[in-house]
Amino acid sequence: MKRAWNGFALSAVAALALSAGASAGGADAYDELPAGPAAEVARLYYSALALPGVPGWDGVARAALLDVATLRYRNRLVDRAPAVSEAAALRHVGRLSESGLALAHPGAVGQACAQYGLLSGPCAGHAGYVRRALVVEEMLAQGQITLGALESELVGASRPGMSEPHEAR
Repeated sequence: MKRAWNGFALSAVAALALSAGASAGGADAYDELPAGPAAEVARLYYSALALPGVPGWDGVARAALLDVATLRYRNRLVDRAPAVSEAAALRHVGRLSESGLALAHPGAVGQACAQYGLLSGPCAGHAGYVRRALVVEEMLAQGQITLGALESELVGASRPGMSEPHEAR
């Protein structure tokens, strides 16, 4: 039950992050990133705004990318990533993609795909957005960019509570 609630909460947060009506962009909104794993692609870029397509995104979409990349990076650092299999995550996103929530908030599915790091199934249409989230996570992990600098790039200033070290809740 707790896992189901966590999945719903992630989806609801994603929908709220994009509730201003802007989505992270359609599949046609993405320039291709170079082929290869996110860790290798991240070595080519030293700024999130250097990633193809990102500078043209509106503030809501850039804040959503910051949110999901930060979540994934923090999960990776404290080893508390969702304890679900990729197949279970794909089933969850598949159900989400057919829900009223997804119809009301088109960006919600893309955000959920990025939060789970999924590139196939319902996520295929958001592959560019998901890859960007993974690349930004790698930039943070490799020390190419700090969270404070990333916040400044994507949202213009540090947001309260975002740059502080993660605390167990």
